[in-house]
Amino acid sequence: MPVISELAKEADALLNEGIPQEDLDIISVHERLLRANTKDYGKYDPAPALVKPPFKLIPN
Repeated sequence: MPVISELAKEADALLNEGIPQEDLDIISVHERLLRANTKDYGKYDPAPALVKPPFKLIPN
């Protein structure tokens, strides 16, 4: 697998050529944020909806 990793490094170098290091840091942080687990906000439990009856009940 060293050939593949060398090719990956070369491809990375070509893609990132001309991009300042500071921007590369921002890009890597952004990628990590996108990969972060976004399902850690707890359960979404909305309040029950109040349903109107289809007609007004007529008392006896």
